Order: sequence, then structure tokens, then C-alpha cells
Amino acid sequence: MAMNFSSILNEKLDDIKRPPNLPVGTYRVSVKSIPEIVERKNFEILEFQLQVVEAQDDVDQEDLKNYGGLGPTARVRRAFMFNTEDDAAFKRTEFDLRRFLEDHLKCATPDMAMKEAINASMGAQCLAFINWRQDGQDPEVQHNNVARTAPLA
Repeated sequence: MAMNFSSILNEKLDDIKRPPNLPVGTYRVSVKSIPEIVERKNFEILEFQLQVVEAQDDVDQEDLKNYGGLGPTARVRRAFMFNTEDDAAFKRTEFDLRRFLEDHLKCATPDMAMKEAINASMGAQCLAFINWRQDGQDPEVQHNNVARTAPLA
């Protein structure tokens, strides 16, 4: 069903409910686009947009059906936060990114430059365990969160 903004103009605000999050569990995901770098305070954040492709056995199928299934809008983000004021934290994030590219997405080899490995990630797949995290501004709101990733079996 096609949606458009004019179709909601007569809806009462009280009738509009927050849609459900993806159910907690493990999913096969695919890198949707080359990641962007976002700058916030003392962080440079590299964000991968991940298309959720397939639910694994630990995902409640009824909850997934209530979510609306896995279509083109079923996406999550995997962020790597580089602390520009803490060398040790920066290096830990750098290593985490290397493991994500090399070991989980399997799109890179040790001899590749980081830029080359990031560019090679487009379309690569891995497993992602998705849980919910509380919104920092509103404790009643929960967001999808990629808690960890792993290589495909």
C-alpha cells in the first residue's frame, strides 16, 4: 500500500502509536552503503548502514511478523566511535573496525589499506545480534542496537 503525508492529516494524534522495534535476536545483515563519517564533540563516528536480510532461529517469528517483516526499510547501524582525544581508545576502535572488516564481513585482507577495506565492505554480510538500547533523552523510548557481530557460519 502506497503511503503519503496527506493520508495522515485527519488522524488524531492519540491514534498514532510508536511502531515496534525489530525483535531481539540474531540476523544476517548486509552492508547497504559505504559508511559515512559523522563528527560529534571529540568523536569521529564511522557508521555502517546494514540491511537486515534474514532472521536466525533465536528471533521470535510472531514478533517479527508484528514488526512488519524484513523489507527494504529493515535497517540498523553499526557505529565505530573514534575518540580523537584519547589515543588508547582510538586504537581500540581502530582494531575493532579491523576485526569487523576482516573477520566478520570477510571483505578485507591484512595487506589492504583501511580505505580499500572499507570500500570493499559494500554488500558484504555477517551476523548481527540486535537488542534494544534506551534513548539518552527519553527513557521510555527504545532503539534497535547492534550489540555484536560475527562471521556467517
